[in-house]
Amino acid sequence: MAPTACRAKIFGGGNMFSARPRRLEPPRSDAATARAARSLLQEHGIEIESESLFGDETHRQIAFDVETGHVWARQVSPPGAPAAGGKGSTP
Repeated sequence: MAPTACRAKIFGGGNMFSARPRRLEPPRSDAATARAARSLLQEHGIEIESESLFGDETHRQIAFDVETGHVWARQVSPPGAPAAGGKGSTP
């Protein structure tokens, strides 16, 4: 299958390890990671169908149905923070 026959859904950018001391984590830029993902996909002719990228101190739980291509993403808040909502994505 040619890369151009593929479609991408990209998720990421949450800092789910924010409680770890910074000296243990390599420097990172969520925006740079998102740009790199988009750039690589574009370079290979792969269309980005949907995305959910953010750089706060939450993470997501992702469910992916390989048969239909449906993705469900739920944002999860760190302990002690207000509950986050979730939203689904369809192919």
